[in-house]
Amino acid sequence: MPLKNITFANHIKIIDDSTVQLISTQNYSFFENDIKEVNGSDILQFSFNAIIEQGNRFFIQLVQDSDQEDKSNSLIKIPRVVFSAAKTPLNSGWQKYTVTFPPLSSTTQKAKIRIVLEPSASAATANSITLKNMKVERVFNNAILLKGVNQEMINSQINVGQISFDRIDAVTYKGKINLNRPGFFTFKETFNLGWKLKLISNNQVLYPDKHYVAYLYGNGWYIENPGEYEFLLEFAPQQKVTVGIYLSIAGYFTILLLTIIQTLRRKK
Repeated sequence: MPLKNITFANHIKIIDDSTVQLISTQNYSFFENDIKEVNGSDILQFSFNAIIEQGNRFFIQLVQDSDQEDKSNSLIKIPRVVFSAAKTPLNSGWQKYTVTFPPLSSTTQKAKIRIVLEPSASAATANSITLKNMKVERVFNNAILLKGVNQEMINSQINVGQISFDRIDAVTYKGKINLNRPGFFTFKETFNLGWKLKLISNNQVLYPDKHYVAYLYGNGWYIENPGEYEFLLEFAPQQKVTVGIYLSIAGYFTILLLTIIQTLRRKK
C-alpha cells in the first residue's frame, strides 16, 4: 500500500517509501490511505508491521464512501469497522499484524484505511507508533467463491482453498485458485451455459464440463482434482459478438479503401 496514496493526515512523519510514524501529544494523530479498485461486498485483509514506541494502543479503521458523514466535519466519515491493537509485555518490539475486515457494504465504491493514535494522557510525553510494510489484499469477492462438497465445509473458505482474481470487464475474469480438496467454483451471475471456465495447470488446459446451477440462480463448476490453477472465466457469446464487431469494422475499412482506390483510378 504505497504511502503516496495518503490523502488526509495529521501529525505524521513519513520516514521512507514504506514506513510512517505517528506522534500524538494532545491531539489525535492519524492518516488515511486510499485502497484502489474496490467493489461492494469485497472482503479485504490488511497486514503490516508496527512498533508501539510510547502509549498503549492504536486503532485501525476501514472507511467507506457509504459510511455516515461526521456532522461536525463533512470531510470525515464515521467508520462502521474499527479494530484496536494494544501494547502488552509480550509485544513491546516490532510485531506483525493482520486484520481481516468484514465484507464491504454492497453500495461501497471507494474505501481507505485509517490509522489513529490517541492523544497522550500527559502533556509532558507524546504517544508514538511506527508502521511499515503495509499491504491490503482482497481475500475473496462475493462474485466468485470456492465451496466444499460437504455441508460441514460449506462456510469454510480456508478448508476448501484460496482464490484471487481480477475483473477485466463485465464478461471476463482472470485469477488463480489453490484448491485443497475437490470443490465447487461458483460464480454469482445469472446461470447461463455461455459462461465458460478455463483452468491452466502445469501447462495443461482443462475445461470443467460439469456446469451446475449454484445458489438457485448462479453458475457452478465442479473441480475434482485439488491443486493450483490459473483460470479464465468468459461469457462466450459476448466473445463472438466482439469478433463480429471487429470483422464488421475491418469490412467497412476494406470497402472504404476499395472505394478510394477506384476513385483515384477514375481520375487518372
